[in-house]
Amino acid sequence: MDRITSRDNPLIKQYRKLTGSRRLRENAGCFTMEGARLCLDAAQSGVCLQTLLLSEDGLRYPESALLQGYARQCFAIPNELARFISDTEHPQGIFAVGEIPQPRPFAPQEGKYILLDDLQDPGNLGTVLRTAEALGIDAVILSDHCPDLYSPKVIRSTMGSVFRQRTVRVSSLAESITGWNRAGMRCLAATLSPTALPLQRLPQSAFCGIVIGNEGNGVSPAVIAACGEEVYIPMQGAAESLNAAVAAALCMWELSGRGNLPE
Repeated sequence: MDRITSRDNPLIKQYRKLTGSRRLRENAGCFTMEGARLCLDAAQSGVCLQTLLLSEDGLRYPESALLQGYARQCFAIPNELARFISDTEHPQGIFAVGEIPQPRPFAPQEGKYILLDDLQDPGNLGTVLRTAEALGIDAVILSDHCPDLYSPKVIRSTMGSVFRQRTVRVSSLAESITGWNRAGMRCLAATLSPTALPLQRLPQSAFCGIVIGNEGNGVSPAVIAACGEEVYIPMQGAAESLNAAVAAALCMWELSGRGNLPE
């Protein structure tokens, strides 16, 4: 295995730039990740690993040997260089550059969907993806202004679910919902309206989606109008609203059929 020791090495510079720039990730078609479990999750989920960087500490993890079999090229780096490129406080010393999977054509069929209207926080997005995988949601649909799926914070907060959960990004969520409604999908906007349908009374439907809105502004008027139906989560006490990821989790629990989940 060849060894890299300089911060000025082109691969080290590329890694750091990819970590910090969404535009560069999109243009290059690749992203960075770190940690034994996360990198192995990506590889075993079909993500192509272009480059693997292993420090002295990283080589102690049993996953490092497996990862070398997946990567196109592997390099050893000193622990000091691992700390330099790490996006975490206590790096394990395992880093990878992976290729962003190509988007697959999406035509909604019978299933359960959660739709995100301009969510802002990467941690919220990551939590939604992780919960969606756990509850068997068929796809998470993102508006164009949601966070980058392959930002380091999103990737870490999904605990690997970003590599397995089906996601779809659309340029206009309102227009897409209008078309899906014509195809038979029932879409409901999660709002605070007292006239909306209580979530607990959501009829079980084979083809249904719920829209979760922006953390500060909620679901946009255009998306609410496209849905034509609203749903709300009844709350007690003085709380006016819930965290977006928590609201999405409750909606996905209802969509999943509650007691119909596998034991």
